[in-house]
Amino acid sequence: TNVAETSLTVEGVTDVIDSGLQKVLRYDSETAVDHLVTEQIAADSAEQRAGRAGRTAPGRATRLWDARILLRPHREPEIRRVDLASPVLDIISWGGDPTTFEWFERPQEDRITSAMALLEQIGAIEGRKLTPVGEQMRALPLHPRLARVLIAANGANDAIALATESEQRELAQIAKRVLGNTYARHIDDVAFRKAILTGYPDRVAMRRGSGVLLATGTGARLAREIEHTPGDFFVALEVRGDIVHRVVPIEREWLKTKREVTEEIDGDSVRTIARTYYMSIILHEQQVQRLPLAKKRVDPEMQRRAEFAGVPIDSPRLNQLAPATLKLPRGRKIRLEYRDDGTVIASAKLQDLFGLAETPRIGPRQTPITFSILAPNGRPVQITKDLQSFWKTTYKEVRKELRGRYPKHAWPEDPGS
Repeated sequence: TNVAETSLTVEGVTDVIDSGLQKVLRYDSETAVDHLVTEQIAADSAEQRAGRAGRTAPGRATRLWDARILLRPHREPEIRRVDLASPVLDIISWGGDPTTFEWFERPQEDRITSAMALLEQIGAIEGRKLTPVGEQMRALPLHPRLARVLIAANGANDAIALATESEQRELAQIAKRVLGNTYARHIDDVAFRKAILTGYPDRVAMRRGSGVLLATGTGARLAREIEHTPGDFFVALEVRGDIVHRVVPIEREWLKTKREVTEEIDGDSVRTIARTYYMSIILHEQQVQRLPLAKKRVDPEMQRRAEFAGVPIDSPRLNQLAPATLKLPRGRKIRLEYRDDGTVIASAKLQDLFGLAETPRIGPRQTPITFSILAPNGRPVQITKDLQSFWKTTYKEVRKELRGRYPKHAWPEDPGS
């Protein structure tokens, strides 16, 4: 285990048997959970483990893996493989922007975006600023999720027990100081379960057949010991692989849902479908209208997308080959405009493009998107389909011109990284 890599010296150890394996936390974007996974160690870990055998006297290390296996040279920094909600919350509390922050070892952009989306979802931030709830969360020595649960539960003992197995008295004192008049030692079961949902809104699971559908859109199974838990909706507190090991029952009416109406071509007719969603879970679906295709006017934009993609309008591949929107590194979605000449245009403010080092390409011909880059006031400052070249050349002049007019906006020297 990784304990063998510590600086601890145990007298009398002259032999080390190394499995070549380690268990590390790794964030799974499909389930939005950190998992303990077993994987091959890096070469520097192997050297450090072997060194345990020779701390006080000559020793020997026996390595239990094929010598032909090539180990990666160095261990992966933890910040690149675990949940980033806590450090991102810290950066924002300092007045910084996690997307342009000079990390010592920079994590992947999508991980930063995911952490910010979670913090916004649980009410800790709005944009790049802490909310009053976020300020309270920062004062609690807990992961943001657990801090949010504790605040929603008014500091109740049940929430403290969920957050930690030790130092509960100390945490209760901190919660009492942070929450002031809203502090309460006890709440009823319904309020406690609602509080858990507040901290874990992205971990909702709906029973589906013999398994469950997670809010992320992936399927999972309930562990045998909890498969008979009553109810159809849960918060999945512990997920390992595709198995949910711990749940808290919740009620459907507690979920903040959204309703979308879409049109789908089915043979020679067009169906209008109304769907109610919670994240990626479809809670209800109803056909509102069905008209012959000849009587239904096809949306010109949809037609251009289909022509660009080279597929029928009703093809399931349409959204993949010709998406209606593009998600930028900082989380904002922008509309893509498909022109008759085959070009794809997108308008975006300059700050929203930070972190996008190269121009995205879409469609069967990998067409580069042409960006109309906007200043903070919404006026175009540059049109390009080569972002890499823009960052290296034109951006310096644009930055020089705009940073004086908009000093409150971020103007990093290397925004494409």
